[in-house]
Amino acid sequence: GFARKFAGGKGIFVFGASLYNRDAIYLREREVSKSADKTARQRPPFNVAGSAYDDRTSVGIWPSFRVGTATAVNWFYPVNNAPLPTINTATLPRALFADYNAFVAGQPMSARGSLNGRVEYKLTPRVTAFAEFTGYQSKSQTGRQPITLNASDRVVILSVDNPFNPFGSRFRSATGAPNSDGTPRVTGAPQTLQVQSMLMTDGGPEKIEVTSRMYRLLAGLQGKIGRTSWDWEAAAMVGGVRATDISVNAIRDSKLVAAALRTDATAWNPFPYTFKVVNGAVVADQPYQNPVSVRETYTQPAKRIGHSRMDSLDARAGGDVLNLWSGTLATSFGAEWRREMKEDHREPFVGFNPPGSGLDPTDNDILVTSPKFPLKASRTISSVYAEAAVPLVSPKNQIPLVRALDLSTSARFEHYSDFGNTTKPKFGLTWKPHPRVLTRISHNQGFRAPDLIQLYTPTQFSVASPPGERDA
Repeated sequence: GFARKFAGGKGIFVFGASLYNRDAIYLREREVSKSADKTARQRPPFNVAGSAYDDRTSVGIWPSFRVGTATAVNWFYPVNNAPLPTINTATLPRALFADYNAFVAGQPMSARGSLNGRVEYKLTPRVTAFAEFTGYQSKSQTGRQPITLNASDRVVILSVDNPFNPFGSRFRSATGAPNSDGTPRVTGAPQTLQVQSMLMTDGGPEKIEVTSRMYRLLAGLQGKIGRTSWDWEAAAMVGGVRATDISVNAIRDSKLVAAALRTDATAWNPFPYTFKVVNGAVVADQPYQNPVSVRETYTQPAKRIGHSRMDSLDARAGGDVLNLWSGTLATSFGAEWRREMKEDHREPFVGFNPPGSGLDPTDNDILVTSPKFPLKASRTISSVYAEAAVPLVSPKNQIPLVRALDLSTSARFEHYSDFGNTTKPKFGLTWKPHPRVLTRISHNQGFRAPDLIQLYTPTQFSVASPPGERDA
């Protein structure tokens, strides 16, 4: 930063700037947090797999599913370190549980910069004009495990003719006849497949980006009244913050359901392998990842935008009123007007499904993200205040055990356009019996108006899921 005088010393300009950059730190990069399994650092009986210190989860890369109308859950995973996974009825062994610490950022990446300045100029010997500006922008990015798919959140069914369904028509027929391309099938009725749980690893870890911008502009006048002790100040200010929160690789519920129902190579495959028929059995064939062209059909950024703004005008004056036997009685008074505005909304399908979309208008279409009502509200607040400091006794009065006794009093009246009026007083008494002893008693009443979010956001049940809280 730097400062410089101008106009022959009548004015001064101060300017500052800052830049900051911080790399992300992932849990996997620290020995103490690289694994969700913390049992190795615990004493018995907590040092065993599955204890309270083992936070690995069965929802991972190996999907669980149901076939047709059956209620039994099947799993797809390699048994006893076999080179290829198989379809199993036994629950996924803990050794194959997912470790989310491999994906989670303990500290997000952050980059930010700011500018600020102030200028003052003496219009007359007793009147000074001033102005300030502040600007700030930041961007952060964090990551966590890939998005989870659970049947409790969204039922996704692979159609009978999905070419990646190992129980579908690509691999089974009532007569056992081969496909038209000559590839074999086993004998059996083709069935649908319902995914129970899995991590959507094809899109990589969930990425959340937050951009915040802040500005503040202020201008005013200040000065002295004649040759008295009184001074005054009046100013106007406008400022605001805008934040954008984006879940970069969010998943659209309805489009994922549609991708699972497709019957060609653009269909979605929940398994990390393809399948083939060998010796009358459907077995895993080649590792598989849904290509970008397929993922793009069911993913989209989920954007949330928040905006707040405040405009204000204020004026105050203060000075000595009269001389008492113990000192000078001083007072001040002022008035303020301000307007507050807050806005919080999400794009269509992220907040709620828009009317006419064919989807439930009371829900949204983003996997594991609850719908949220939009908010846009504002109000104005007008206030006046007055305060006084009354010296009752001072050292010059030479009163035993009372070197100083001061009374302070103030009152503030506020009018909220959406709430009503409030008046709050404050009284204080300070007694100093000895240069090293000070006793203070006070009585005051406080008031906090409900925040705009508390007043205007409807109550609703929700799941605490991404886009989530801002990380800037």
